Amino acid sequence: MTLVRLAAACLACGAHLASPPAVAAAPLDFLTNLRRSIAIAGRGDERFKLEDRMAHYRVPGVSIAVIDGCRIVQLVAFGKAAPGGMPVTKRTLFQAGSISKTYTAFAALRLVQQGRLSLDGDVRHMLTSWSLPDSPLLLNRTVTLRGLLGHSAGINQEGGVGYARGAPVPTLSEILDGRPPANTSPIRVESAPGTVWRYSGGGYTVAQLLMTEVAGRPFPALLKTRVLEPFG
Repeated sequence: MTLVRLAAACLACGAHLASPPAVAAAPLDFLTNLRRSIAIAGRGDERFKLEDRMAHYRVPGVSIAVIDGCRIVQLVAFGKAAPGGMPVTKRTLFQAGSISKTYTAFAALRLVQQGRLSLDGDVRHMLTSWSLPDSPLLLNRTVTLRGLLGHSAGINQEGGVGYARGAPVPTLSEILDGRPPANTSPIRVESAPGTVWRYSGGGYTVAQLLMTEVAGRPFPALLKTRVLEPFG
């Protein structure tokens, strides 16, 4: 969550993420001074070493960017890109993972701002190439873009394990319906929209389809022109 918020903050102020350090590097307190994100009663103010946390979670390598004033001021890397693999460097590429949700939401809101998408309209009525199956849970309830982006639309599929290099990659349609080579279940409504918060990568997949239908462009091109290029 911290990384997602950080990305959102940088977007909001037009961060130049590719720029060289603009101010003096900050002390690397996080190397030996990590704290829990949730306080545990009786555990006091525990602090941890980065290398110990990497070992605990079996993380072979990490890359860290220190951002101050919406500019990268320090880049550091530790460990291996894979167990027994090459060392992680400042240029090692990692999967964007769920940080991409921030950029997806930003692009969606740009389309809402331009009047091309409705934040609170019925997504099931907006989709044209695929239909979210009916469910008793949808009685008097509506799946909205607001709910999809905020993880409250009742959609399943928290996330996926991804696909190995060289393995068949499913189309968006195959992912939505859980058809091979997709390795995830079909995307469906599993709780009444608006009643519970449930982290849902599947909801963002539905939002992706909606955005590409409205924009008439592939998702990578849509994100490039709506988010990445405007922010440099």
